[in-house]
Amino acid sequence: LEAENEKLSHELSHLRSVLEQKTTTSQRALGDMVENYQAAEKARMDTLHEKETIASELNALKNRLAMSDAKRVDLEKNLAESETLRKELMKRVAHFENSARKALSFASKLSLKSLVLCYYC
Repeated sequence: LEAENEKLSHELSHLRSVLEQKTTTSQRALGDMVENYQAAEKARMDTLHEKETIASELNALKNRLAMSDAKRVDLEKNLAESETLRKELMKRVAHFENSARKALSFASKLSLKSLVLCYYC
């Protein structure tokens, strides 16, 4: 009976040792899982923050692009208006030059006629 008791005590001691090892291993694994979860959660939060930052920057860039496009359209409109005005002014200058040439030509002819008339005087 003592031998059986000794054998059972030894077996119990061995099982207790194995159970303690498994408990220690399980606690380490559980601790690792908690650390991994915390790291994953931190990475998720960092990623969400980065996503929000990028989305905010993207919206700011879209707004700047829209403003630049509006400014470009306005400048193109001003350019077209300026070009139309330039063409109109060029027509007026050409008309003025033509009128000036005719006036000078007419004055020149009048001057010659009066010289000719005075020559015969």
